[in-house]
Parts: sequence; C-alpha cells; structure tokens
Amino acid sequence: RRREDIEPPDMSGQPELEVFAKKWKLSNSAISYLLSLPQEVLNRALKQFEPPEDTKDVSGKVVCFARSILQRRQKFGIKEDEKDEKDGIEENHAKPNFANRPDFEDFCERWSISNAVANYVLALSDDAIDAVVETFKPSNGSSADSELTSFAKTLKR
Repeated sequence: RRREDIEPPDMSGQPELEVFAKKWKLSNSAISYLLSLPQEVLNRALKQFEPPEDTKDVSGKVVCFARSILQRRQKFGIKEDEKDEKDGIEENHAKPNFANRPDFEDFCERWSISNAVANYVLALSDDAIDAVVETFKPSNGSSADSELTSFAKTLKR
C-alpha cells in the first residue's frame, strides 16, 4: 500500500493539529505519525515548525522535524517548557538567513537540517561553512542534526 492510501486519521481532541495539518496540507501518514507522539513533543513540533518556503515535501519535513524533537527528548530529557538547549548550544529556531550562502541552504534542505543547527553553522566562519558543505556526510539521515552539530563544534576551535 502506498503511504497516501492509509485512512485519514481521527484528529478529534487535537484541534491545533487539525489546523496545522490543513495549513501545511499534510499527508495522512504524516498526521498519523504526529498523533503517535507524546503530547509535549507534538506541541513543540506544532509551535516551532517553519519549513523554508520552497520545501517540496512538507509532510516529510515535519516528520523529520518532530522525530528530531522526540530524539532530543529521549536523549537529553528535554521537556516542552524547558529552555531549548542541546549540547551547550542555545537553539535559535528562527528561519536562517541564507542570503550569502545558497550552497549551504541547498545542503540544509538535502539533509533536513533544523533551523537551530543551520543558524549555529551560519555563525561560523566562511571557511568552516565551506568545510561543512564540502565534506560533511551524515551516516544516518535521522541524526544529521546531532552529527552536524558535533562536526561544526570541531571547526569552531
């Protein structure tokens, strides 16, 4: 069965998700995934998800984004009301300004890099960003953010 062939999920009791799903035209499989998440992870995803305007697969992007929140919560015990901080890096969820680095914007889209990690890397030197774009390859797409953060820290020194 194709992913889109699954039954539309029941979103009763989740009015925020219903509005969010309509706004982003999410697939049934993406909605089902979001409904499977702990409430605080779902709330954070709904509140912080802001894909680039030219994102083609918004459903896939939101699933990756929510999965990264879930993994951080499992690894670091982050709760919804706690400060967004990971590995000592304060997270900036604002949309990154890629004006001078379209190559890095393409890189972030290809590897589904979060806004927070993209902003962290953009604060590095141009040489460091070049090194990221030219040499970084995550071993596993779902952990690209944490791998890139660790890699970028080595370039900061």
